Amino acid sequence: MQKRILDVDLKNIRIGIKCLKGNIRYVAVWETPHYEFVKSYINNSPENEACGYKSYNHYNEIAKHPTTDNRFKMIADSIFTEGYVHERGLIQVTRSIRRPMPWNRFDVTDGAHRVAILSAIGLEKIRVEFKMETDNLFKMFINKIRAL
Repeated sequence: MQKRILDVDLKNIRIGIKCLKGNIRYVAVWETPHYEFVKSYINNSPENEACGYKSYNHYNEIAKHPTTDNRFKMIADSIFTEGYVHERGLIQVTRSIRRPMPWNRFDVTDGAHRVAILSAIGLEKIRVEFKMETDNLFKMFINKIRAL
């Protein structure tokens, strides 16, 4: 797997969310329970429903996610005071060969909470580590033809 450092528009980033039915759906950052949680934390207001979940805690109960709301607040507070220090660990993204379009979309593989925080505070671009799958669609096509 090849890696590159990129500056990416947050509007082109998708986060995988475990739906109530159990399947994974990739949605825009501002559609996630993560984003709603941070937005409510910043504004000291109630959380809005997102992706069918009543709150971030409801999402954690169903998805069995390890990041508690207190840990999430600690991450947010750190970014509020120190900024996004990408040298400590970049948000990791990839492009799925199963969902190649649109071409400028990236899926988060590590860092969904940080992405939600950065989006909620109004950043438009973030630095990420792009992990490119070495088996691209063309190579997969050639391998299928060879297998015939």
